[in-house]
Amino acid sequence: MIGDTGYAAYCAAKSGLLGLTGCVAFEGAPHGVTCNAISPSNVLSDQGLISLRQEIAMGCITVRLETHLARLAEDVPQKRWIQAEEVAAVALPLCRDEARGLTMENVRIAGGSLW
Repeated sequence: MIGDTGYAAYCAAKSGLLGLTGCVAFEGAPHGVTCNAISPSNVLSDQGLISLRQEIAMGCITVRLETHLARLAEDVPQKRWIQAEEVAAVALPLCRDEARGLTMENVRIAGGSLW
């Protein structure tokens, strides 16, 4: 939702997904279809670690992985990484019939961070 230097492609892709979420939700509403987005902050996952290692290899990150992970956690108001299980805990209830009134939303899981 907020751009940053070096992340133009990511920000453009995220904006596109949020726009698509709104269109699918709007067009699907008369048919009982819901569509929501989940926007997690830094999630400590295997894929996230692969991405960070790639950024280090490309020279985008100039410190050791462990140092970078600690610095990123410090930038989050909760001073921690989001866990994959936290994202799943938000996603699962959205799949239930009881949540059918929730559509065209973007749920941020960011530990208080803007990212």
